[in-house]
Amino acid sequence: MTIADEIIPHIQSTTEAKEAWDILRELYETADLGRVLFLRNQLSTLKMAEGEDVGTHLTKVKKIRDQLTAINQKVDSKELALLVLNSLPRAFHTFVTTITLGRQENAITFESLCGLLMMEE
Repeated sequence: MTIADEIIPHIQSTTEAKEAWDILRELYETADLGRVLFLRNQLSTLKMAEGEDVGTHLTKVKKIRDQLTAINQKVDSKELALLVLNSLPRAFHTFVTTITLGRQENAITFESLCGLLMMEE
């Protein structure tokens, strides 16, 4: 198991796995309104930088989605796909137009969009 660098400071002083697990649970299972709002805001304002790797951007989206899921805040796959389309830089304008005009709203999912984006890059 690997631990993200930003997590290490929270658990580096622990001596037992259970203690580390309890700290992680407290950090990520807290479903207070502030945490939900913070994560939803991160997801809705996330923008892919020009020149950024598509895989890197999608990983950021997945991390936020997973954090929301961990606190019982499910993000619909179609909603996530629309958020990703909105987060893409100007260089993807033709791609976004093609996707939005060529598909019905119900036909696009986050998973299918990820595949299309990876092929586009």
